[in-house]
Amino acid sequence: MSDRQLLNEVITLINAGHETTATSLAWTWQLLGTHPEIMANLTAEVDDVLTEDVATYEQLSALSYTRRVFDESLRLCPPGMGLAPRAALEDDEIGGYFIPKGSILNIAFYFTLRHPDFWENPERFDPDRFLPERVSARPKYAYMPWGAGGHACIGKSLAVMESVMILSAISRRFQINLASHRPVEIDPRLTLRPKGGIEVTIKARPE
Repeated sequence: MSDRQLLNEVITLINAGHETTATSLAWTWQLLGTHPEIMANLTAEVDDVLTEDVATYEQLSALSYTRRVFDESLRLCPPGMGLAPRAALEDDEIGGYFIPKGSILNIAFYFTLRHPDFWENPERFDPDRFLPERVSARPKYAYMPWGAGGHACIGKSLAVMESVMILSAISRRFQINLASHRPVEIDPRLTLRPKGGIEVTIKARPE
């Protein structure tokens, strides 16, 4: 690779590979910290499934509740506000609104993911929204924190796998509690960071 290609690969890794996943996990710990019953369910599953401190690849599919927790966290706090802008190639009409050719559009899925037409009690943190039967009953594109179609995030599978592994590994060894229950604001940058960060206390769980 040329120096320019190498630089671009590093920027992509840091911004798209690290920043998004780290931000999503920070929001997940915030949500778990304010929902102790869900944290207890996640910990119980982790204790039941894991035989070592870190899940094996084969064990990941058994961490179904942990995966649902992460999916629901992404619904409420997606790593980005929406898709990259798109340009209308021709005149069009969407929901009664005329879209002239050349218009720049952005799908803000942060709002779609909280839209009451698709989500009952949309502000509620409910991992069981992602039980298979409930997923199949929703429109295909109601949930797309990773984008959709041919331009969906290429790192989706890796991000989900590493996030479930991290959540389960930390939950197996440590008890995480919020240091403060102050409301956390969104800091909308390239990713939707928690403004001021998420402050927690960490205590080792008994062996």
